[in-house]
Amino acid sequence: MYTTNNRRYIGIAGTIAAGKSTLAKQLSDYWHVPLIKEPISPYLADFYADNKEYAFRMQVYMMASRVKGSLILSRFGGIQDRTIYEDRIFQKVLCDRGDMEQRDYETCSLLYKSLSKPSPDVVIYLKVKPETSIQRQKDRARVKEIGIDEGYMEHLVMAYNTWASQFTGNLITLHWDNPLSVEEVAEQIESFYDN
Repeated sequence: MYTTNNRRYIGIAGTIAAGKSTLAKQLSDYWHVPLIKEPISPYLADFYADNKEYAFRMQVYMMASRVKGSLILSRFGGIQDRTIYEDRIFQKVLCDRGDMEQRDYETCSLLYKSLSKPSPDVVIYLKVKPETSIQRQKDRARVKEIGIDEGYMEHLVMAYNTWASQFTGNLITLHWDNPLSVEEVAEQIESFYDN
């Protein structure tokens, strides 16, 4: 069973609207441990309105915010909604699509390599089909997400799957088109720690 004495640092990964925030909150409540929510960037609405103009600023802000969260959780344990690894996925997709200049991508790469970024003990990857992610994003209808291109969402899902297949850390992949209960997820995480 998870206890605060264990100081476990668990990251929840997945594309936009995969269900990360919901699961992160459920696990935090289930185990009564700290939760670092995904930061809401002051650039978010601007970014979705004009990817090219705001991509670099958005990505630098998100990396800095996530590192701050990882430093806290590496010391005290808890759950992190989206990990810094995922910032690299977003940056590559933006560069591949021409929404981030190569020099900005290289600057993000340099910054990423330079940051002190404690790693989660385990990352839970919520794998969804592109159509699931797109539908969930539409269903939640967040004002700041208006303007997300479906092609961008599809590209992100493919990039996440590639990342997961190459990830060298501890990864538990959950097929999240049909979410499990928090108890079922907690059982899988506890089983990971017991082995």
